[in-house]
Amino acid sequence: MSFEFNVEKVESSGNNTERKQIDWEARSKYIIDKVGTQKKAKAMIGIISGIIDLGLQTQEDAKMEWKGDEASEVAELEKNPEQYFETLPNDKGVPTRYKRWKVKPCQQVALTVDFPSIGLNQSQFFGEDDGKEHPLRLLLNGEFYMKEVGKIVGKPYNIKENRNDDGTWSFKSNTQLHKLAAATDVLDDNGRFKPHMIGKLLGKAALFEVQVFTVESNGKQYLNEKIKLSGQVPDVMVPMIPELSEEYIYGVNFKGEQNPEDVKSLRQSVINTMKLAQNFEGSDIAKALEARVSNQPVEQKEDKQEAPKADAESFDDFDDQIPF
Repeated sequence: MSFEFNVEKVESSGNNTERKQIDWEARSKYIIDKVGTQKKAKAMIGIISGIIDLGLQTQEDAKMEWKGDEASEVAELEKNPEQYFETLPNDKGVPTRYKRWKVKPCQQVALTVDFPSIGLNQSQFFGEDDGKEHPLRLLLNGEFYMKEVGKIVGKPYNIKENRNDDGTWSFKSNTQLHKLAAATDVLDDNGRFKPHMIGKLLGKAALFEVQVFTVESNGKQYLNEKIKLSGQVPDVMVPMIPELSEEYIYGVNFKGEQNPEDVKSLRQSVINTMKLAQNFEGSDIAKALEARVSNQPVEQKEDKQEAPKADAESFDDFDDQIPF
């Protein structure tokens, strides 16, 4: 699949269908038994299956530890009134004085990884058993719970280039995106990785450490996922790289025509994160997500493949029906 990731420049109601009653513990047990990582993580070959544009996201204000006195703070503020000073606990919990300033919003991206060696038929738990198995799909960025929002993408990857010594710009070598590119051999001839190259990651294989397990809380079992990049697939394991059908490879941008099936497969955490983006309202991805809820066709642009938006009242019911 050819997918061109859109790099941004920084400057309705749901239906009334009753929610299906899902046996979540039975589903969790089924997945755990299939994956076999309840007690410990294991190394697995995964295929990068999806690249998801999360839009322009607000960034935490930058900070730098400040050693000056009150007079020097006043002098700094006179030079730049948009700065401010704040006392916060440092990494060791010690109250520390910081100089802070606003940071421009940054485009962010999330990636999914499929494991074709583990097939799951989750439709059986949603009353629509078609007997078809789909590969285990995990969100490489992880998930995090935000109060009043719900699950969001845990560690989105910033689309941010840094200047190299030779004057060129690219992702820093310690970023996750660069590490993924290195592990999948898609760096350029100079060993660099740039935002417009992100689409090259699709369909590439790498070695990941994976653990899918349950944790008990208040007498109930909850499914948890952990995944991290281990590195390149060793030469001796290359013949073991599983094949992933083209139907599972996808890309979602904020702008442009949307594939309804790709939109349908988005996790709730991804949708919630998209809705936090500064450019979400009125975007193509929002319209596609709203159509997903209302089951109405999306008015497509003549544009080239690119994006959806989310603005509907609640997508939670539909998140349960994702087969991955």
